[in-house]
Amino acid sequence: MKEYWVVDPFDQTVEIFSAGEKGWLLAGAYGPEDTLSSPLLPGFSANGEKIFRLPEGLVL
Repeated sequence: MKEYWVVDPFDQTVEIFSAGEKGWLLAGAYGPEDTLSSPLLPGFSANGEKIFRLPEGLVL
């Protein structure tokens, strides 16, 4: 595995970790106001607000 994401829907955060020579490195930490990107996926981006937007009627 070269990368993993930790998504916390309650705190509305995403942490992206990339494999390094000496272990896992935090590649980015994002919230709903951010645009997420991945070092493993050049050109990929995701709107944080859309990731954490709940469908109508769903409450956490």
